Amino acid sequence: FFLFFFFCSISSAKSTLGTAAVFLDCFATSSWFRLFALLFGSASREEGTDEMPVQEKMSVILQKLSKHRPAVELFSQFNLRNILSETLQNFGATRSFLALNIRSALLNIDADA
Repeated sequence: FFLFFFFCSISSAKSTLGTAAVFLDCFATSSWFRLFALLFGSASREEGTDEMPVQEKMSVILQKLSKHRPAVELFSQFNLRNILSETLQNFGATRSFLALNIRSALLNIDADA
């Protein structure tokens, strides 16, 4: 995850835009989206789970992927829009960082629909 944050922080530079896109392509797979769906689906039921810090980090990846063209159809394939909406409803008031990333991802997903 730390490598991902590094790439995201430098992705605004023109010379690294291609590198960030290639990095996001690695996450735009069925295997990763299955993991995202499982993690967000299970953690959205209980606030006190150990998955919450990981869920917050993965929400950053999902937010970036929601703007990444190759990943757009995977959100609907794995029902992530509904899973993210449920997570936002359950924890939006208590986990502001998670809520911010989920809201942004949902806006991007809805804009693409």
